[in-house]
Amino acid sequence: MSLTEAHRRIAQTLLKQFDESGKSLTNQGVVYPSYRDLDKERSEALPELRSFLDRFIAGKLDLQGFKQENNVLSIKHNYWGFTGFSGQMTLNQLTNWSHGSEPMAQLLREALAVPDSKEKAVEKINRVLRELPRLVTPDKRLRPASMPFVLSYFWQIQRPDSIPVYYHSSKKTLVDSGLLEANIDPAAMYDTFWNLHEQLAKEYAPAMKPGDNKLWFVEHVLWAAKPAAEPTAEQPKRAKGIKAPLKTPTLNGYSEFVPPRLADLLTLSRGEGSATDFEDRVALAFQVLGFEVTKLGQGTGRNPDGIAYCREHNYAILFDAKGYKDGYGIGVDDRNVIEYIKTHERDLRKQGYANFYFCFVSATFRGDGKANTDRIRRETGTKSVVLLSAESLLQLVARKIERPRDFELGDFQDLLLDSGELGSDRLEAFWED
Repeated sequence: MSLTEAHRRIAQTLLKQFDESGKSLTNQGVVYPSYRDLDKERSEALPELRSFLDRFIAGKLDLQGFKQENNVLSIKHNYWGFTGFSGQMTLNQLTNWSHGSEPMAQLLREALAVPDSKEKAVEKINRVLRELPRLVTPDKRLRPASMPFVLSYFWQIQRPDSIPVYYHSSKKTLVDSGLLEANIDPAAMYDTFWNLHEQLAKEYAPAMKPGDNKLWFVEHVLWAAKPAAEPTAEQPKRAKGIKAPLKTPTLNGYSEFVPPRLADLLTLSRGEGSATDFEDRVALAFQVLGFEVTKLGQGTGRNPDGIAYCREHNYAILFDAKGYKDGYGIGVDDRNVIEYIKTHERDLRKQGYANFYFCFVSATFRGDGKANTDRIRRETGTKSVVLLSAESLLQLVARKIERPRDFELGDFQDLLLDSGELGSDRLEAFWED
């Protein structure tokens, strides 16, 4: 396979956008001035990751131990984004749903051993997808679209220069840009995805520096790009000192599935209307998703606006609705949030909830809140601090109503694993899985 002339123009447009970004990257909330800084962190982490993986493949580590140790290492070396629901959560599910069985362990050992070719990689993906259903309890919903990511992550640890990781964000950029045709077959998609990475690596070779990992370079370009099928005209520059208007949230085709009672949620999230009404709508939205909700709200002391409970899967969400015209800035009242959590943490644990999360809901969010969310996590027992836009919340509600059998609160917890904004890329990966 080789790139057509039209494809080369698209590829060069993506590279130009990467160049214009200054080739800096933000990964898991950490800003790297140059992509090479992230590459250095990855390279230094590889020996430890390889050693751990080798022990599992050699049968010196059982599946439960593999799951637990990988969780520790993927957090310690969070340079590949494996901590999310398509990665670690999928591995957790495979382990838990099979009760850590030896047949599941053996299937994964054989699958994670690095393939000799793309053809062998496709065979491994297909074999895993074919055999998984018989190894897990029948009432569980597997994530076939996640398996190429899980397998390719471990393959790249072993051969970082020759096997690409099947990132949803990279695939989306390729599809949106017209370089990759969407296909529901995960193995076939990965085969084409791998071929494209090899061709793009050749196309981008003149832009690389000596010692660059060619596949990581392609990944960085695709991550930073704003997909476009053809080079676009330069946008007019804004006058200095004038702020760009905030994007007005929309429902992107979901409006027909939004209950009438929630029709004004977007307006309320922008501070247009009663704050109490906004709190009530957010509480109702969590109820529609399937949570048991207790409203706390204004005038009740040091409390969030409510708590959403999922008893079946043993977790709870403390939520706070923030209606602001110009978007909510994290850090404005993080001391109050810490007090909120501390007030309810002991009671939640007494009720048997092993995990709980804090969620802000607003129209949009301003600034980089990582330092503040990290502080909240450090001083409390919350697993994460999630920033959820009103638009995303309504999309979740609409999806629940449109496809109720495909929406499980056990899976929803996957979306809460990482602090920060729950953006469209994570939602799209969630839908796809």
